[in-house]
Amino acid sequence: MFRSAYTQLEIESSTTTAMTSQTTTSAANFAYEGQPSSPDTSFDSDGFFKTGDIVYCSRASKKWYIIDRKKELIKVRGFQVAPPEIESVLLSHPLIVDAAVIGIRTTAGGDGELPRAYVVKRGVEESKALGEKEVKEWCAERLARYKELTGGVRFVEAIPKNASGKILKRQLREEAEKEMEGVKARL
Repeated sequence: MFRSAYTQLEIESSTTTAMTSQTTTSAANFAYEGQPSSPDTSFDSDGFFKTGDIVYCSRASKKWYIIDRKKELIKVRGFQVAPPEIESVLLSHPLIVDAAVIGIRTTAGGDGELPRAYVVKRGVEESKALGEKEVKEWCAERLARYKELTGGVRFVEAIPKNASGKILKRQLREEAEKEMEGVKARL
């Protein structure tokens, strides 16, 4: 039974879902290119590969959907926030054509994050009145308080994406870090 729209699925056996791997490959031989092998974290004690995917099941269609990666979750005051949930609210705004959400660190070395949105406005003339305040209010009316855009809203010409259309969140995080360093330097 699901208590929220997004539920983290911990796979216990190969019979629970088609998303499990039944490979007989030794965990010691598995590694991502350019990274050392880490079977302690990549495989569970039964030898199943941990994908790190966040999935949910549609009550209407009974289909499973992969919505994000566990490492992409934003940790806000003890809550885990899935960026696609906030992004879908942003994309429901009539003056927003594209959006991406990342978590920005609250303090250097801290583990808390604040949700920040990167937004592409629709047309120049029709979206002149759309500012950070309006975007934050739109989200505040539709999301739980801890999911609000307390990290701010940045308007951009385009959301950085790879060739297959995946949002390059690492690039957005790097830009946010540079911006934060600039703020600290001025203080």
